[in-house]
Amino acid sequence: MSQIPRTIFKYRLQPVHEQSITVPVDSIIRHLGVQHGEICLWVEQYFPNGEVMLDVRDIITVGTGEIFFNKNPSDLSYLGTVQLYGSDLILHVYERLKAYQA
Repeated sequence: MSQIPRTIFKYRLQPVHEQSITVPVDSIIRHLGVQHGEICLWVEQYFPNGEVMLDVRDIITVGTGEIFFNKNPSDLSYLGTVQLYGSDLILHVYERLKAYQA
């Protein structure tokens, strides 16, 4: 049985409301955290047959107490919460699911 090569890469995020990252198709977000004062996602990626097709993932970040709107309550997948600036800024990070994008 052949093995599929895979690895985990880190993606830095900005503390902004909406942003996108480009990752290989079928990548799995494994962890959200802070490293050296920056928000980071660690994403597991597979490279079957050495071919890489890319996918754009939309990331939504909201602060505690911030009002935000969605067409459907289940259109966002919660990734986690991070603390920045000595815990003065608490941000909650979501991925917008493709099935609900307009």
